[in-house]
Amino acid sequence: LRDAEKYYFPLSRHAASLRQLLAGVQMHPALRAYYNAYLDRGLPDVAVSQFGTWGIPCPGLPGQVLYEWFEMAGSYLYLSRESALKRGCADFFSGPDGAVVEAFGFDNSFFYGFLVPALIREIDPAARPPKAFLFNFFYQLEGKKFSTSRGHAIWADDILGTPQTPGILTAPEPDVLRFYLARSRSEDRETNFALEDLVAFARSTLVGEWEVLLRELDRDLAAAGRAVPAYSGALSWEHERL
Repeated sequence: LRDAEKYYFPLSRHAASLRQLLAGVQMHPALRAYYNAYLDRGLPDVAVSQFGTWGIPCPGLPGQVLYEWFEMAGSYLYLSRESALKRGCADFFSGPDGAVVEAFGFDNSFFYGFLVPALIREIDPAARPPKAFLFNFFYQLEGKKFSTSRGHAIWADDILGTPQTPGILTAPEPDVLRFYLARSRSEDRETNFALEDLVAFARSTLVGEWEVLLRELDRDLAAAGRAVPAYSGALSWEHERL
């Protein structure tokens, strides 16, 4: 053990303003409970610098580099404004009609709920706060965490390029995969992707139930000389989101 000098960001001083900010952000109840419990325990101060050679060197601290989350917070503002300049419109953080919606995994909840908003306020106090958080728990592959570095991954092109599902789905369609992913999403719990489950779902539900139902409906309508009317009503806000 030895003493070391490091830079620290006093996140604990931002607890009150962060509690107020988070109260106005739309999010899943589980995520809100996590944030409230953390605020009740007390926020820690976060080291700005760390020992290493990969990253931006910290002035005055040889052998230390900037912790990447401090670099990322500033880059969100910068990249948003650079993109707005290229597109000839206002950026998300300061434009009159913009909105900031953050999407992240549950393991990064601390950073996107506490550290990044506090840093952005320090950089630009007038920056627009986030409107909503979209988060998910881990989505595993065959019971293990996805890892491209270990080769434990599966790509959509590989699934769609290999016939895996029966009946009308012998040539797998993107919508089948999208529907299965939406059904097994890890929005409120940790879930798992398994090719066997996808095949079984397509066989039992899409082909065994829905296809049968739709064929019977089509037969009954044809026998009655009727057809399914076209939908002409306006979509609700919820339907437009989907």
